[in-house]
Amino acid sequence: MLVTLVMAAFANAARPTNSARFPAPVDGLLTLCFSEDDCLPAIAVDDGVDGGCHDLPSFNESFASASLSATGLECILSPESGCLGGFAVLLATAGTVEISALGIINVASYLCTSDVDVVDFCWPEVTMGCFQSSTITNGCANLTRFTEAFASVLLTTNGTQCTFFQDPGCAGPSGLVTEASVTIDLGTLDMSNVMSMNCTNNN
Repeated sequence: MLVTLVMAAFANAARPTNSARFPAPVDGLLTLCFSEDDCLPAIAVDDGVDGGCHDLPSFNESFASASLSATGLECILSPESGCLGGFAVLLATAGTVEISALGIINVASYLCTSDVDVVDFCWPEVTMGCFQSSTITNGCANLTRFTEAFASVLLTTNGTQCTFFQDPGCAGPSGLVTEASVTIDLGTLDMSNVMSMNCTNNN
């Protein structure tokens, strides 16, 4: 899924200098703050499948908190560029969250995905959470690459079935999943990861 990142007002790496408190969030806004009145707003838009990780400008100071105002979205935050080096999942329902409470020390990149008609790809450690991808693939769709392999998959929508592939381009070992709301361990499909998929919806 292609996630379009628009840096609102701060296209370069300069720190925000306006001392006035940042206005109330609008729908679709991810806000990363150094302090209560010193924030970097960015708009994350989930544009379907074939997504990518987006790097943030580099600052001398780490972000202290994050909040997400985005109906139907969740964001994966990473302390390193390229969405590497650990992950934290930020939900819109969480409100303003301290970065340290998410188990990471800073946010250098992030990726937002839809939570509607999706498949959950979960990592082996519970604290790492899950990555979500749209099941509207229109053929074969490659997933965003992460350093950690997925351990399980879960379809969220009845009537959707997906064939998951261990390699990009819908190649290599594969497994078909047709039942929604059931967590499937990739080991039961004789797979060690998922890097691409092809889904259809019968609704």
